Amino acid sequence: MSMTEDAVVLPKPRTDQRYVTISALQAGHLTLPEKLFVTEADPEKRATVPSLSFLIQHPSNTISSTTSTLVFDLGLKRDLSGYRKAQQQHIAQRQPTTVSPDAAESLRKGGLDPEDIDTVMLSHVHWDHVGTPSDFPNSEFVVGSGTMHLLAHGGGPLYPAEIFNPDELPNASTRELPPARDEDAWKAFHRQTTHTWKPLAGFPAAIDFFDDGSLILSGEKGIALYDDGRGGLRSVHADTDEAARTVERAARLLKKGVVREEGGGEVDVEVVVAHDRGWAEGNAERFWPGRL
Repeated sequence: MSMTEDAVVLPKPRTDQRYVTISALQAGHLTLPEKLFVTEADPEKRATVPSLSFLIQHPSNTISSTTSTLVFDLGLKRDLSGYRKAQQQHIAQRQPTTVSPDAAESLRKGGLDPEDIDTVMLSHVHWDHVGTPSDFPNSEFVVGSGTMHLLAHGGGPLYPAEIFNPDELPNASTRELPPARDEDAWKAFHRQTTHTWKPLAGFPAAIDFFDDGSLILSGEKGIALYDDGRGGLRSVHADTDEAARTVERAARLLKKGVVREEGGGEVDVEVVVAHDRGWAEGNAERFWPGRL
């Protein structure tokens, strides 16, 4: 590959560039049929996998300010009875599960009180990522555009309202990211962040969350496809074509020499997947209070 062929180019760091630190958090486990994530897997084989959360700490830009803390995803609820009946019926098919330590307990074990977390960001609101929001009474919750509408009304026949909890998130302290597409504006929440979506490094829409290049949200909806057992493909994401494009973009980042810095050399990329048991088992030192 040439220096520019199919390259993913990241912006050049600023002269005063700040960098976040990231720590993985244990946030429960669930058991999945391997056919959901392994091509041509034994249809009877199952695997217990983590549902990882992440603590992201952003250094202040002034001497007097403190570090900002953000928790990305919350894993499983500590009390499974907190899920709705339809959710519990689904969870019964995902046993065994573990709920301790959950995200809040993992933070405390590392010396950080959940009440001191500034922001909780959820990648999406499936049952194994929403955790226990009430553990974070002082946090602002940030979710993708349309999330509040989804919680209230569901997402069509495959994802009815019964499998979501309309009261999952604290209404008064939740904001959505702005819609990335105008056609999605109709279902956007009335409280939104002030961010702007822009193309970045091969992704059609991205947000510079802290406005300093330290944390970029790609806006991708990355959910794998699986055989539905009836000759078709299905995805936990409603749009299977978009899910496939997301996986392709993520895979591209792992190719040697593809990711480069503007005006500089190659950049190493690590992709950590929320349900990657192998990564979790091999990286114990990178869980809070350790770091990636």
